[in-house]
Amino acid sequence: MRWDRLLADVEAQGEQQARAEREAEVRERLRIEQSQVPLAERLAAQTEPVLLYLRGGRSCQGVVRELGDGWIALDGQFDTSAEQVRIVLATAAIAQVEGMRPGRGSLGLADRLGLGHPLRELAERGRSVVLHPVSGPSRGGRLGWVGKDFVELVELNPQGATHSPVGAVVTIPFSGILALTAQ
Repeated sequence: MRWDRLLADVEAQGEQQARAEREAEVRERLRIEQSQVPLAERLAAQTEPVLLYLRGGRSCQGVVRELGDGWIALDGQFDTSAEQVRIVLATAAIAQVEGMRPGRGSLGLADRLGLGHPLRELAERGRSVVLHPVSGPSRGGRLGWVGKDFVELVELNPQGATHSPVGAVVTIPFSGILALTAQ
């Protein structure tokens, strides 16, 4: 009788140890898998608005609409404005994200499209934009030439200007763009 209890106890301890080892292995595999998930895939899974704090103290809040290689596009509000706009920014401009739900999304083809992709779309549509650089004043206008790593912003003179309706042409390297907003 005593031997039966001893064997049952040893067997129970062995099962408990095996279960603990399996649970530890599952946790380790989960940690390894999670370590391979880029921020873009987490953002791609979001269906509710997220709050992004950007470098330099600015912020934006909105719903993720598109993602690509190093960029994100949201529909929402930029900084303190209540106006609904399309916001395009480099993921490198993001300092913090608030309001993300668990999950991992799929990027598909978009993950290979760089920041030039959404900028070229805006330029082709001729949409008015406001470019918020990493440093210096925000500038309004329309996008002109979109190169491999830069964009030209054609500033528009205010209505009623007696000379050309086109103002200065400013060239901004992609690395100098904090965010860009479009109506």
